[in-house]
Amino acid sequence: MRNACPTCGTSLTERIREWSRLHGRPPTSNDWNPKQDGWPSSSLIQRVFGSWSDGLVAAGFPRRRRGAQPGWARLRQSRALTHEQREVLRVRVSDARKAKALRLAKVERALEQEAVA
Repeated sequence: MRNACPTCGTSLTERIREWSRLHGRPPTSNDWNPKQDGWPSSSLIQRVFGSWSDGLVAAGFPRRRRGAQPGWARLRQSRALTHEQREVLRVRVSDARKAKALRLAKVERALEQEAVA
């Protein structure tokens, strides 16, 4: 079988789908750490399928552009952010944390009121 993993006894595409189930998203080649996590090597996937992206497509995931990352992850990792962009990002993260804290406080108040009643 073209897609067989020599070290794990299952298909490479099944290992990619397993990683995705564990982490809630398809892996990037940077996520894939065979020494630490026991996954087949990314070079094996690239050798079998021709590229990392082709391996993801074979596993049933949509093709992403080379280097493409979801929204905010790209901004956080960018080293070329201007001061204004960093400030906007800081404010948005701060606002999100405040909103989460307010929601949590509302839930705690509701639980306290139920306990009293």
